[in-house]
Amino acid sequence: MREYFCFRMQSRDNEAQTILHSKRLFQQWIVDGYTTIESQKLNYVTEHQQELRVDKYMNLNACNNEPETHGNEKGKRIILPSSFVGSRRKQGYTIGRLVWVPPSSGELFYLRMMLSSAKGSQSYKDIRTVKKVVYGTFREACFAKGFLGNDQEFIGALREAITRGSAHFLRKLFVKLLFINTMDRSQFVWEQTWQLMADDIVFNHRIQGIQLFVKETKHLCLSEIENLLQGNRKSLRDFPSMPYLIGYAANTHGNKLIFNEMAYDKELLHAEFNNYYHSLTDEQDAIFDKTIRVVASQSSGVYFLYGYGGTGKTFIWKTLSSDIRSNGGIVVTVASSGIASLLLPGGRTTHSKFSIPVPTTHNSTCNILQGSDLAELLKMTKLIICDETPMCHMFSFEELDKSLKDIMHNDRPFGGKVIVFCGDFRQILPVVPRGCWSDIVHASINASYILDHCQILKLTKNMCLQTNVANTNSDDLKQFFDWLLDIGDGKLGELNDGYGEISILDEFLIKDFNDPIQAIVETTYPNLLQDYSNGDFLQKRVVLVSSKDVVDSINDYVMSLIPSEEKEYCSVDSVDKSDELLNPALGFLTPEFLNLLKTSRIPNHKLKIKFLAHAGLYLPNTIFSHGQLYVALSRVPKGTPKNTTINVVYKEVFANL
Repeated sequence: MREYFCFRMQSRDNEAQTILHSKRLFQQWIVDGYTTIESQKLNYVTEHQQELRVDKYMNLNACNNEPETHGNEKGKRIILPSSFVGSRRKQGYTIGRLVWVPPSSGELFYLRMMLSSAKGSQSYKDIRTVKKVVYGTFREACFAKGFLGNDQEFIGALREAITRGSAHFLRKLFVKLLFINTMDRSQFVWEQTWQLMADDIVFNHRIQGIQLFVKETKHLCLSEIENLLQGNRKSLRDFPSMPYLIGYAANTHGNKLIFNEMAYDKELLHAEFNNYYHSLTDEQDAIFDKTIRVVASQSSGVYFLYGYGGTGKTFIWKTLSSDIRSNGGIVVTVASSGIASLLLPGGRTTHSKFSIPVPTTHNSTCNILQGSDLAELLKMTKLIICDETPMCHMFSFEELDKSLKDIMHNDRPFGGKVIVFCGDFRQILPVVPRGCWSDIVHASINASYILDHCQILKLTKNMCLQTNVANTNSDDLKQFFDWLLDIGDGKLGELNDGYGEISILDEFLIKDFNDPIQAIVETTYPNLLQDYSNGDFLQKRVVLVSSKDVVDSINDYVMSLIPSEEKEYCSVDSVDKSDELLNPALGFLTPEFLNLLKTSRIPNHKLKIKFLAHAGLYLPNTIFSHGQLYVALSRVPKGTPKNTTINVVYKEVFANL
C-alpha cells in the first residue's frame, strides 16, 4: 500500500498532475493515504500475534531453562548522580500516543480529549483548569474549552419527530441517540424534550382519573426508557450524564433478555402456528418435523437450509418460532442485515445479538461474558436461527462457535446447541474491502470448517407457483423462475470464470425511448402526477440501480416533476472537535468538501422530500459483484433498456452444497 501511494505522488511528464494541484483535496488525500497505511500495519500486527510474540516467548524459555541467570546481570549498569532529575524522554514534551476510547466510556473519553490540548499539566486538577477556573469534571472542562456542541440539532429532531410518531416512538428514537453516542449533553436534551416523550403516559393516567406530578411523570418516562435500554443490554447507569430513577425494579425475573423472550402471547402464537402449519408444503413439512424433533430432544444439531427466493424459508422460521415460543421455549432469530432481521419474528442482526466485534479476525471471539444476561439467555435457548448467512463473513460464525463452546462448557459444534443457518449462495456474498474474487469466496461460510458439521436441507419448490397452479400464467411464471435460477447459477452466457454476458428476455425490456431515465420512471410510475401523494402507489413501486450517482439522477428527475413545495434536510457538516484535536489536518476540511462526500449506506448531505408490486431495473453501468443481477431480477417485472448485460457468479461457493 505504501508503494502505491509513493507511485501516485511521483511527477511524470506524460501524465496530468491532478492530485498534486488539488490543494486541500491533495492534503486530504495525503491524510487518507497515511491512515490507510497505518491501518494496514495495525491489521498485520493484529492478525500475526503468534509470529510477532515468538522472540519474547524464546527469551522467557531461555530464562526458565537457566535459573542461575538473574535480571540484574543483563544490560549495563549506570550510576546516576544525585542531581539527576530525569532524562529528556522521561520528562517529555508530548504524549507519544493516546489509546482510543469510545464516547460511551464517559469521563475517560473527556480526559483523553483534554489531554490533547492541556499543555504543561502536572495533575488532574491542572487538566480540569480552563482560564484559571477549576471544573469538577473533565466533561465540564471540555464544554468550557468549546470542544462540545449544544445538541440543538437533536432537540429539533425530537420535536419534529413527534408530529409524525407517537411518544413511544420518540422514546425509542431517544434511546437510539443514546446508543450511537452522538449527543454531547444527553441530560440537557432530556430536560428539553421529556414532556414530549411522556405525552402518552400522562394521557393514559388522565383517562383513569389520575393526575401525575412532574416528578412522577419523569420517573415513569425514565422507567420506559430504562426498559428499552435493558432490552439491548444497556442501562441509564451506562450514561453518567443521564438521571437514573430511584427505586426502579427491572422485572421479577432478574434477566431482562430472558424476561422479554418469555413474554410472548402464547395463545396468539399457538393460533398463528396452526395457521402456518396447515399451509406448509411437503418439503417444508419434512424440514419442520426434522428440526422440531431435534429441538425437543435438545441433541446437538447444525443445519443449513438452502433454497432460492420464494421457496418459503422465512415461512418455516415463523412456523418453528411460533410453535416453540407458544410452548414456553426460547428461540433466537438473527439475520446478517437489519432489513432481513425485520422479516423474522423477534429478529435482530447477528452482530448485535451475539456481540460480534467489528472487524472480525480469525482469532477473535464474541463479547459475551460468562454469567452475563446474554450468556444465561443462550444457555436456555432451544433453537438459534441465522438467516441470510451467505452475506456474513465466516469469522462471525466461527466466533459464535468458539463463544458457545466456552459458555456451554461443551466441545461439540456451537456448544451442543441446535442451530439452523439459512440462505441462498446465488445472492450477495460477504463484502471484503478491496478484496478480489478469491478473497470473497474464502470469506463465505462455505469455506469455513463449520459447513463440515452442517447437514444440508434443501427447498426446491417455489411457493408462488404452488399458489398459482390454476392460473393461466403459471407456465410463464415457472419459465421465469427457471431462467432466474440459471442466472443465479451462472449457467447462461459465455462459459467463463465468474463474468459472462447474458441476454435479457424481450418481455423485460423497454425498447422505445429517447431518455432512459424518463422511460424507466414512466414505466414504473404510470400517472405519477395524479398519484404521487398516494402512499400505497409509491410503496409498491421502486427503481433499482447499481450506484448512488444514478439514484441521484433519477431522484432529481422525479423531484422536478412533482408540483409541490420542496423541503430540504441537511446533515451535520462539521468535523468532530475531538477528532480535530488529535489530527489537526481534519481542521482544514471545509463544509463544502464534506457536503460532496457520498458514502455507501449513508444518505447524501442534502435530502430533498416532497410531500413493490412494480419495479424497474436501470443499469447504465455493468454489474460488478456476485449475485447482484440475480437479486435485482428477482424483484423486477420490468427492466433495462439494453438486451444484454454482465452477470457475475463465483461458482466455487456452490461446491459443498
